[in-house]
Amino acid sequence: MAGHISDTNLVHEYAAFLDIPNDFLAAARFAAGPWVDVTASPYGAVGDGIADDTAAIQAAINAASLGSMVVYFPKPSVSYHCAGALDCHGKDGLQLLALGGRRGGPILTYSGTAARFLDFRSSRGCKISGLLIQATNASFAGILIDYDHYFAGANDAVFNTIENCSLFATGTATGSVLVSWNHAIVCTLRDVDLLGGDYGVVGVDSTLLPVDGIYSNAHLVEGCHFRDTVVGHIANPGDGWSIIGGAFEPRADGSAGGVIRTASAGTTRSVLIEGVWMADTNNAGTWVDVLTDGLTVSTCTIANCVTCVNVQAGSSSINILGGWYAGYTNGVLFENNCLGTQNVIGTTFDDPTNAVVKGNNAVNIIGGDGSGTNGELSTQVVEFVGSTAPSSGLAMYLTGNFNADSRAGGTYFGDSSGWHVDWMQRSGAAAGRIFMQLYDVGLGGPGGQSALALGWNKGGVWTVDLVNVGAVDTGDVGSRVLQVPN
Repeated sequence: MAGHISDTNLVHEYAAFLDIPNDFLAAARFAAGPWVDVTASPYGAVGDGIADDTAAIQAAINAASLGSMVVYFPKPSVSYHCAGALDCHGKDGLQLLALGGRRGGPILTYSGTAARFLDFRSSRGCKISGLLIQATNASFAGILIDYDHYFAGANDAVFNTIENCSLFATGTATGSVLVSWNHAIVCTLRDVDLLGGDYGVVGVDSTLLPVDGIYSNAHLVEGCHFRDTVVGHIANPGDGWSIIGGAFEPRADGSAGGVIRTASAGTTRSVLIEGVWMADTNNAGTWVDVLTDGLTVSTCTIANCVTCVNVQAGSSSINILGGWYAGYTNGVLFENNCLGTQNVIGTTFDDPTNAVVKGNNAVNIIGGDGSGTNGELSTQVVEFVGSTAPSSGLAMYLTGNFNADSRAGGTYFGDSSGWHVDWMQRSGAAAGRIFMQLYDVGLGGPGGQSALALGWNKGGVWTVDLVNVGAVDTGDVGSRVLQVPN
């Protein structure tokens, strides 16, 4: 058939690229159906970066059937230039395939300003692999790749994948998004560079087809690299998202903005962020800033920001597990009115101003370390900053943290400006009953401050258990191992 790749040529080329047996790939190729070359007759894409290849590529896409046809992009002399958008909606099983991937693959350039470039709305089981896809018009404010509903009540886009690609938006217009998963389910972004645009990936957007509900569920972002977005790298994850591995570099202004929530967000539940590196900023911004029922941040490196993880009011079931947090003002900030008890377990806080800052909620801090470099250690392990009185029964549990005596070569929390544990209400009504437990904890109180400051200035009834707590009184003026309310 005209325009279809022969069995021999592309199968051997692709097998060599992936280093897998030809017979295995050939079987997969036949199961997928025929491959269509966008440069072959009757399609005839030019790929010189000047001629408009929109019609040729669209014709190749239209030739695809529901039998998982592959549309193949050979390496062009410059790039495939599209002045218009490409319609892939509802074409289940469609694959846009190129060899090389990320920075070395064929370039697909969009120079228009439509609401979306690659329209995969209401599509299922589609894949984009090996392409560098870029929007170059400074006025582009749309979506580079869109997986929303095609119309109100249409099918969800499901089981779609983008892998081994680079996505760019080089314009300055407000509102551009590289990938939209609004109303999509079980999609994957793997080994992808996402650079520029207002947002890299947007999940929930309550302003688009709200009649269909507000959701974006069960997606995987794995091994991806984000940089130079204007507002945030990932915005408004929905239910059951997993963000695993990869690197989050600064936004366009040099600040942190990794996983954020905007005004158009809905409810976020059960989000996992694991093994991600977030750093190299100008020490501004917040890396993770969410309102969620269920967040686990595990074994991440998060640094160079104002706040590493900000848990917004109304959140619940937060777990900070392991990882290394450094070079920030607040390590983990729990805003007032978080629900239930939150956990910070086995985490290293290095050179902060405040390691863990609480609102009027309960936090368990178990294990971990507060070591710094060159004696530059943190101000507070825990600071209570509630502006209103908490309900009766507020609790804080701290155990197994920190070696007490830095002068003997150990590590501790506290420098010349603050406390090791500062449990204080700055303002508001009188406190209710407070429970505080410290087990097997080392505390330091240098520089005229106190190892443990129970500075509740509004009174209340206290229950405080100290079991096997080691503390250092340096002898400085005003330093006390234990400071209690007057």
